[in-house]
Amino acid sequence: MCTRYYVELSPELRPYVEAASRTPLKAKMVSVLGKKFNAEGEIRPTDMAAVIAPGRDGKQAVFPMVWGYHITGIDHPVVNARVESAKDKTSFAVDWARHRCIVPASYYFEWEHIKRPDG
Repeated sequence: MCTRYYVELSPELRPYVEAASRTPLKAKMVSVLGKKFNAEGEIRPTDMAAVIAPGRDGKQAVFPMVWGYHITGIDHPVVNARVESAKDKTSFAVDWARHRCIVPASYYFEWEHIKRPDG
């Protein structure tokens, strides 16, 4: 999992993002969490954005979710895992098998802090 991704409201992504922004869940999450819903631009860990996942009826649905994976006993979201071993790790095994989603993104990227000459 990369730590950041970017959403451009292209014709392909716009319907998903707009559907997530209209849900009652989005309004509740904004109210309870005090976070804004990110419809476009750079999405960072702990930001709220659109995902595609199975709904209660098992069919594809769009939801707002907070970016990051929360593990009991860890006070910050986990934002990195190796695809080669995630399914075998205790922290991810159940969700790997049963709780997957699609993250609509224009692109993912790694970032780094660039130090200024003064440090």
